[in-house]
Amino acid sequence: MDIIGADLDAIPESRYKRKFSKVALQKGVQPVTAVGSPIISIGVISAVILWTTRDKVSRSVNTAIHVLRELKQPVLSKRSQQTLGMLPAAYPHAYVGMVVSTPPTDRQRQADLKTLMNECPQIFDGTCHQMSGPPCHFQLMEN
Repeated sequence: MDIIGADLDAIPESRYKRKFSKVALQKGVQPVTAVGSPIISIGVISAVILWTTRDKVSRSVNTAIHVLRELKQPVLSKRSQQTLGMLPAAYPHAYVGMVVSTPPTDRQRQADLKTLMNECPQIFDGTCHQMSGPPCHFQLMEN
């Protein structure tokens, strides 16, 4: 049975060399992409991943982290994300009953606008500038 990349917790080889080079690599299976192409695995390290939610609840998962040669950034498997509470247990079939949104107050809108103006003064300078480039057409859709 093939191990698919999406089922792995993994870090790039470069991160392993920078942060974890003193941790001995174990031999691991050679994973493949969803279409069957091989993924170059340097090895595996055992780890406990700790995650603290916004409401200060800490969770952990024991996992084997694969060190992959061509990986650009760390990835967590769906199983680890569910265990840590990042994804609902029933994902992708979770039911959301209702989403409640409170519109921002006028004070919050003014504060947000001021922040944008400070972060991007060339764009939000109070003047509507002529745009360059080809014409752009917008077409509104009915709800």
